[in-house]
Amino acid sequence: MKDLKNSNINSLEVILTQAPDPNLGLERRQVPRMSLGSEQFKMIDTGRVFSVADLSRTGLALWTSDASELAEFSVGMKLDGTLKARAEKLSVQIQIRNLSKNRVGCEFLGVSSALTEACERFFDPVSLGQSLKPIPSLDGHMLWYFGISGTHLSLRRLNDGQFDQVTLCFLDSLVQWDAERGLQSGRLVNPDWQSELRGIFRLDTLFFKPDSSMDKERLGIAKQVLLNSHLSEDVKGWGMRQFSR
Repeated sequence: MKDLKNSNINSLEVILTQAPDPNLGLERRQVPRMSLGSEQFKMIDTGRVFSVADLSRTGLALWTSDASELAEFSVGMKLDGTLKARAEKLSVQIQIRNLSKNRVGCEFLGVSSALTEACERFFDPVSLGQSLKPIPSLDGHMLWYFGISGTHLSLRRLNDGQFDQVTLCFLDSLVQWDAERGLQSGRLVNPDWQSELRGIFRLDTLFFKPDSSMDKERLGIAKQVLLNSHLSEDVKGWGMRQFSR
């Protein structure tokens, strides 16, 4: 652990850095995400396209790049558009429920059977795992994989090549094993903070609320995502052993 801390690593590479927040009783984490994700929302009336920051069965969040874009929205506003999620394009109506620094939180209205079925396919752990693709790292200490709807897998290794951490973020949940804390699960919460742009990434500050004990449902999904990923069998096997401790 000492070697990693003393190495000259780009700050973007040091993800999920733990810094407890005494005011909220949560752990502050920084999570890199793709600036232009695979999910997009195209507005019918203007034709403008927004990247979807988060997608769930009940709604989505649009990512805005600056204050001028954010000023175009207001709580309660209804938007008609097309949701592009992987190979599917779905007509949806959404209503704005909350606004933050560069996120527009929206709820689906009049959910159709087509949307419900698409979400079931989209959020299946097998689909989440298969969507993970390697992203080039600026430093040899991290292996990164990004997938649909913000799914994010990272493995951290020391100078001797041995891994000491595996972290999987999916559907606002986190499961992580590291050599210091062991196995943890919990929920990720988006605070009202501005994202930081760094090239093709945006660095989101999230709060991690650990479960009081390991959540078996979260852990089960994490294992399915990892098992269905395209990682090498050696790396996949190592990760599964840590998630089975």
